[in-house]
Amino acid sequence: MTVAKEHLCFAACVEIAVEQLGGPVVDQVVVANQLGVTVPSELDASQLIARGVTKIRVDPDPRTWGIEPDAQRLNDFFSLAGIPLSVMFHSISLFQDWEFEEKLVGFARAGRFPIVGFDYNALFGHSVQGEQGHSCVVFDCSSTVRLYDPGPTRVGFSSVSVFELYRACRKKPGGLWVLQQSQAPSL
Repeated sequence: MTVAKEHLCFAACVEIAVEQLGGPVVDQVVVANQLGVTVPSELDASQLIARGVTKIRVDPDPRTWGIEPDAQRLNDFFSLAGIPLSVMFHSISLFQDWEFEEKLVGFARAGRFPIVGFDYNALFGHSVQGEQGHSCVVFDCSSTVRLYDPGPTRVGFSSVSVFELYRACRKKPGGLWVLQQSQAPSL
């Protein structure tokens, strides 16, 4: 499975979801260059630059680090790249906890591999600086959610309760980015 480069967890999740949906190979660096990435002011960004990331912004606030997902810009990227997918964002603010669970179960059963955005420390304990967001891909959902975490530090599958994931999404605030096959234009 894919491992995220530093601060590119959302881009890595897009790479994973596109692959799981049978789409073409999409590199997380290309996604990061489309959406941009924000890094801590004390981070030496030369490793990201060496990997090909060119759209980098520096900010000391941990709440801004990483990629700020934007469904429209991601859809524009898919369209320009000829990738027959589209993405819809579902804000956590639209759901009660039980509605969130219903959506996750529905997307997982349909093989949609939603990307979930949440506050890292709220879900995994206080192991990172500040209030950083994080993204994982949902592979299954029943009474627990089976997530793939692209890391770069906690790479692999883990299971979390739906309610704890919901709370972590509410804290960021996060939500669900759901990819789907786009419809071919009718003539």
